[in-house]
Amino acid sequence: MHIGEIHYKEGRIKEGSKLFEEGLAVAQSTGAESTAAEIMIRLGSIRTMQSQHAAADTLFTQALEIYTRIGNDIGQANALQYLAYLHQLGSKYAEAEDAYTKSLEISTRVGKDSNRANVLQGLGELHQECSKHAEAEDAFTRALEIFTRIGDVLGRANALQGLGNTYQRRSKHAEAEDAYTQALEICTRIGNDLGRANTFRQLGNIYQRTSKYAEAENAYLQALEIFTVTGNDLGRANALQGLGNVHQRRSKHVEAEDTFTQALEIFNRVRDDLGQTDALHGLGQLFELQSKYVEAEDAYTRALEITTRIGNDFGRVNVLRGLGKVYQHRSKHAEAEHAYKQALEISTRIEHDLGRANALQGLGDLYHERSNYAEAEDAYNQALEISIRVGNDLGWANALQGLGDLRQERSKHAEAEDAFTQALEIFTRIGDVLGRANVLRRLGNLYQRRSKHAEAEDAYAQALEIFTRIGDDLGRANTLRQLGSIYQRRSKLAEAEDAYKQALEIFARTEDAFGRANTLQRLGSLYQLRSMHAEAEGAYIQALEISDRIDNAFGRGIALQGLGELYQERSKFAEAEEACTQALEIFTRIGNDLGRANALQGLGNARRQQSKHVEAEEAYIQASEISARIGDDLGQTNALQGLGYLYRRRSKHAEAEDAYIQALEVSTRIGHDLSWANALQGLGELYQLQSKDVEAMGAFTQALEIYARIGNDLGRANSLQGLGELHQGRSEHAESEDAFTQALEICMRLGDIFGQVNSLLGLAEIKLCQGRYAEAKTSIEDAAGISERVGYAWGMRTSIKLLAKLSEAESSPTTASV
Repeated sequence: MHIGEIHYKEGRIKEGSKLFEEGLAVAQSTGAESTAAEIMIRLGSIRTMQSQHAAADTLFTQALEIYTRIGNDIGQANALQYLAYLHQLGSKYAEAEDAYTKSLEISTRVGKDSNRANVLQGLGELHQECSKHAEAEDAFTRALEIFTRIGDVLGRANALQGLGNTYQRRSKHAEAEDAYTQALEICTRIGNDLGRANTFRQLGNIYQRTSKYAEAENAYLQALEIFTVTGNDLGRANALQGLGNVHQRRSKHVEAEDTFTQALEIFNRVRDDLGQTDALHGLGQLFELQSKYVEAEDAYTRALEITTRIGNDFGRVNVLRGLGKVYQHRSKHAEAEHAYKQALEISTRIEHDLGRANALQGLGDLYHERSNYAEAEDAYNQALEISIRVGNDLGWANALQGLGDLRQERSKHAEAEDAFTQALEIFTRIGDVLGRANVLRRLGNLYQRRSKHAEAEDAYAQALEIFTRIGDDLGRANTLRQLGSIYQRRSKLAEAEDAYKQALEIFARTEDAFGRANTLQRLGSLYQLRSMHAEAEGAYIQALEISDRIDNAFGRGIALQGLGELYQERSKFAEAEEACTQALEIFTRIGNDLGRANALQGLGNARRQQSKHVEAEEAYIQASEISARIGDDLGQTNALQGLGYLYRRRSKHAEAEDAYIQALEVSTRIGHDLSWANALQGLGELYQLQSKDVEAMGAFTQALEIYARIGNDLGRANSLQGLGELHQGRSEHAESEDAFTQALEICMRLGDIFGQVNSLLGLAEIKLCQGRYAEAKTSIEDAAGISERVGYAWGMRTSIKLLAKLSEAESSPTTASV
């Protein structure tokens, strides 16, 4: 039995099990009941580790019966403690607490302090798992006091580890690190290698939570070295698991997969089902990050089978949430909702508050994605309430982030900023550096939507600095993509392209297909803005192909939408309509109302250009109704502006004015400067058409001021062109030439080919009117050359007309009039 004990303690499970079985047979044949009960406890522990819970339950129950029959109180207390731990593993928390309580009563009655402390230690771990953090802290503190009083140094170290775990769960990272450090000092002083290794592993966990990845890696490696030297396979696997998590966080995906796989092989060899579940869960998360959704689903499914087989509800909850996220990525929304609801039901049944909050957070994200905003807000609020009640700061901050995202999409910008700011304060207080960076990114998105471009750029820059410092490549890449977007909005096109390309390089290196597809879409929009149509089409098609390959229906819809906008800009209206129709079908199938509204907007634009006015109007109205229903004010303003343009083209001036004014009112109410300026631009063009020059001048001037304030150079150029035409119509040639010249300079700097043509032709007309024929001819020829090169039909037609007028003017200068 002694040799079996040595094998068991050093992780050689099979050898220990065999020797214990032989010892039990001898004890039972000789009638040595006390020895038989003791061996049953040891064998039961091994069966527990091997997830043979029924066999373990039988052994512990038999041992308890023997100890009760022979009147061995301490034996009874010990057997009850082992049974309690077994019940805990099976998520039978009420039975576990009952067994611990009976063990504690016996230990207190017989005055066995060491037993009392050990039972309190077990109770602490049970309360911790049930998210009863205050009760857990109390139990560990009482155990620590007893261990200190009776001089049990190893017990003190274990209690300190328990306290560290509780502090970690409560996001008290400094207190956790202090507790672990004390435990490590004790284990080092008494030469307890197993305790040292376990404490290094826990320190690795806390360093990882606080984004100190280099320190975390070092701690795990020290634990791994000790476990390897001492031949403790189970410890090695756990240390490898932690190391894999660090590699994953640092975007070292190849190393992470190799480490998780090593851990899985060891867990499988020693028949540790719980360990296999953890390793498979780690692999699932890794594959999900790499957009390898089929592999991720397979890993999570295998983990779910194990947790279901061994009755580990706690593990099932975690795996179901992972599965829900993968289904969500693959737009399998019904399956995702089912997984999250299963996790919620199990968590509620076993009173696992942290699991409930996480499942509700997942449901909130899913409902948000499907534009079910009321359900999303309810789920986030429930998650928030639970997290606040149980003192889970991390869950609290995450729920606030979800609410912030939701409010931002519904144009409730002040409420969104308040939620993000609260989340930022929590992450800062608990020392969660990664959380701070992520919420700064969200604030950047919010500022960008509100056209607060300087604030957005500053928030992104802070986030980028954090991600770079902690070595989080995925965070860096996502932030660079968003910085590119803000540079694009501010017409810093070279900087935007550089940021997108840096992000693409990181996503390619880390094999993040989802990130690559998203960045290619943004790059496509940049090339489109610069009239680099071939490059834009290439980027959109690459994004489409990647989305197809990783089975990302949402990404496919977005890429098709981008292609639709590009084809429309190139006057390929039939292709634009086809792309938007495909996008609409996808968004309808996956239940994404926001995507549907945007696709309908694109369809309206494409049909309008083909003079399919009834169909275009129908598309715009549907887009407006969906946007209003889901609370997407920005989408509603875009649809209203589309209607305004359509009615203007059909000479329905009253309806056009009404649509533009509605768009103006919504934009003003939500404080969205870009939409506000666009609505004013539309009104200016309508008033110009109606010869309401004073009103048109006022609208263009207001739009120009807003575009200038928010740094939107393309909008400035459009307003300047409108003003140029107005001044020209009033024979204010100097003012007209100045406006067109400014517009031309902006369009040339931005690479806006169509804007250059429009400005050149506006200048040509002025010069014709002033008899500056040579200059007019140069402007017309420049415009014609550009128009022919890019296939700009209006530019070619107008150039031909103006050349004819120029020829007429040159031959009959006294009658020339434009």
